[in-house]
Amino acid sequence: MSLQSFLAILRTRRWIAIGTFLVVLITAMVLTFALPKRYTASGKIVIDIRSNDPVAGLMFNGQLPPSYIGTQVDILNSERVARKVIQQLKLGDNPNLREQWQTATDGQGEFDSWLADLLRVKPTTRALPRP
Repeated sequence: MSLQSFLAILRTRRWIAIGTFLVVLITAMVLTFALPKRYTASGKIVIDIRSNDPVAGLMFNGQLPPSYIGTQVDILNSERVARKVIQQLKLGDNPNLREQWQTATDGQGEFDSWLADLLRVKPTTRALPRP
């Protein structure tokens, strides 16, 4: 079959093609609005390992394994924890920090994200001004 004959078939059957497209489009729209919304969530959990491990048969000897400490460090360095610190210490109300944000970013981006990133940097490299 040549391209010209294929296009001729499409031209003669255009109403069937348009109708099929519209039926599929309308069905998709109806299903989108009619079906309930689906959301997925993710989160971090911390499990206290200070008790005996019945699966591995290990007893707690007073030292924390490096994986546990690494998990705690990841949680402490998360943006969510930094934003909670900003909220509880009311750092967003500090005019010095706002001015620092303006000069550093020319007012581009979100102030809380910039401040959270600033808090998560090692304290030896950058320090926050006193409120």
